[in-house]
Amino acid sequence: LRSLPTQDNWVAHAEFSGDDRSLIVVAGGSARVYDVATGDELAVLGPYESSLAKALISHDGNAVVTMTSKGVLDVWRSVAAGAAGGAPQGAAQSDAGPSR
Repeated sequence: LRSLPTQDNWVAHAEFSGDDRSLIVVAGGSARVYDVATGDELAVLGPYESSLAKALISHDGNAVVTMTSKGVLDVWRSVAAGAAGGAPQGAAQSDAGPSR
């Protein structure tokens, strides 16, 4: 059993990758990807101006789709590898917001 920190008081969504190695947690304006075995934070996707409603993670944990409460979808790549993909579909720095 492991406790993972969130940046908000409530969690909107949490989901394991298909290989059970990664966990994505949506809270407030960001999504965080964790390594299940170590509890290490692998990536922070966001922050977004509006709240995130949901995020889906690929089977291998390397791609994520986020959906804001306003219906904006973003695809993030190279997530589980530790490159947070600060901009959808491209590598950038962790904690950087998506480019529009």
